[in-house]
Amino acid sequence: MTLSCYELQAPLEITENGVATLVIENPVFYRSFIEDLLLQSQSCSSRFTLAEGNTVLNLSKEAEIITDIFRLPFESRTVQSRVNQAAADELGLLSESSAELLGRINAVGADIASSLSFEAGYTPLADFGGIIKLLGFHIETEGLSLPEKAAEYLSFLSLYCGKKLFVILNLKASLNGREFSELAKLLRYKKIRVLLIENRKSEFSAENETVRIIDNDLCEIVGLQ
Repeated sequence: MTLSCYELQAPLEITENGVATLVIENPVFYRSFIEDLLLQSQSCSSRFTLAEGNTVLNLSKEAEIITDIFRLPFESRTVQSRVNQAAADELGLLSESSAELLGRINAVGADIASSLSFEAGYTPLADFGGIIKLLGFHIETEGLSLPEKAAEYLSFLSLYCGKKLFVILNLKASLNGREFSELAKLLRYKKIRVLLIENRKSEFSAENETVRIIDNDLCEIVGLQ
């Protein structure tokens, strides 16, 4: 997968085998680069081209821009909707058919209504949507480290939201070398493509990480860190 724009000497290569890092040391260019990337994630710009082989991808649909690694939106409406859908899909794979189970629940409702000492009615369930919501399925993050939370979030969006690329801003400023290596290893294992955009070069790196630096004079340095 590649991400390109006219200012870069060559497209950025992003693979499943290691994190790709772009360091932009010039603050004005960094600001412009990030602003347009965020705009394009909302279909409001066309500065960047995301491609897989010869196929151009829709960046706003296929990529996720993460600006704050500390506030990953596990409880957002989009994520919760996908969690509930995954739970509903899993229900359909259970040995007891969902139709039979729904019938038994409605039968209990009918028994209760008939046993009450007043004229009572009830609304039979047509599907499990309400029950799924009441059970409160969610992505469990209690006890997870920051790298583990990040890997879990990215993995979920990759599997259930169709995201093929994750761009994370200034991640290394929030992790130490051990934590970064742990996260990079998890991402390689889960085959998740990640592009880090940093505003300064870090003192540590991860296995198979590729680094491109745009210095303060807008000169590019490409290599393996």
